[in-house]
Amino acid sequence: MTIIDQITLPIFIFWGIGLILVFFRRDLDLLWKSLFLLIYAFYILQFFPEILLGYQRLVGNYPKEIVSWIKGIGKVFYYFLLIVWPVLLVRVFYSASGYLSFLTIRLMVFATFLYWVLFYCFVFFSAEINNFFNITLIRFLTL
Repeated sequence: MTIIDQITLPIFIFWGIGLILVFFRRDLDLLWKSLFLLIYAFYILQFFPEILLGYQRLVGNYPKEIVSWIKGIGKVFYYFLLIVWPVLLVRVFYSASGYLSFLTIRLMVFATFLYWVLFYCFVFFSAEINNFFNITLIRFLTL
């Protein structure tokens, strides 16, 4: 199973919740809300086989699938930081607001350092963490 197969369903669930919340904003026009829904529907159609397989895995063995989601989000966060850092640095350079630039930089540095600390802890305590995920958490979720 690839990383995309592993995290497609939770990403689309989170995206759907965000889309529902955006529909309650009164300051956005109906045009923008419709475009958000159209883009979401396009990606649902594009990733439908992966979403369906993820749903079937979730229904078949939900504790193992939830553990897989947690591990997959950790893996993909590394690639997220790799892609977002250069984009945000260009964004910070062209930003008209110094406050938003400072806030963006602070948030990204904090997220990166937090990822590094969690990754170091995972490498250092990998046996204990794998034991927790594969035995303790699965046992807790099946109760």
